[in-house]
Amino acid sequence: FRKKCFENNIYSYKDKKFDSFLKEEIKSQKKRAGIERVIFANSKNNKDWCVVDEKLFQLDEFKLFEQKMKESKVIYFDSEYISDGPQYLYGFYHQDGKFDSIWNADNEEELFQNVLHYCNQYSDHVFIYYSADKGKLDALFKKYNTPIPNGFYDLFFDLKVFLKDYCAFQGCYNFSIKSIEKVFIKQNL
Repeated sequence: FRKKCFENNIYSYKDKKFDSFLKEEIKSQKKRAGIERVIFANSKNNKDWCVVDEKLFQLDEFKLFEQKMKESKVIYFDSEYISDGPQYLYGFYHQDGKFDSIWNADNEEELFQNVLHYCNQYSDHVFIYYSADKGKLDALFKKYNTPIPNGFYDLFFDLKVFLKDYCAFQGCYNFSIKSIEKVFIKQNL
């Protein structure tokens, strides 16, 4: 979208041509609403550091997430890998501050089996990930010809979907984890 704006000599959302361009180029109401939320979050009219669409609180997934938060059963996981190479590390950050990691740079299949075992140990917990991490886990299922157990992903939620579809942050113009992290650090969160 940014590239298309630049091609049409639009360099700011404050440009008089931006609103009509947005309506012409972005046919999806959901995408358009997301862009408008980011613009509002960064406007002079917004007095808060974040904007949250109230629809988020109506989602069954979010209600389940809230329930698991109350039960202290939320784990954020992150995978590390070499581009087009093996995965070697999974980090698990528990809501209570506990941190676990599974590291195996020598045997990816063993890493995978240990990650599966770990997830199964916490099968009543919600696992939060950011965008690509579930894809990396899916790739291991496929690579090692392992069927995904029924219900395995029932409590896995993509944080990027919650954020991108329902939130916007002042000083943040995209939804990369690093951009969002900077906003939270600035807010001392």
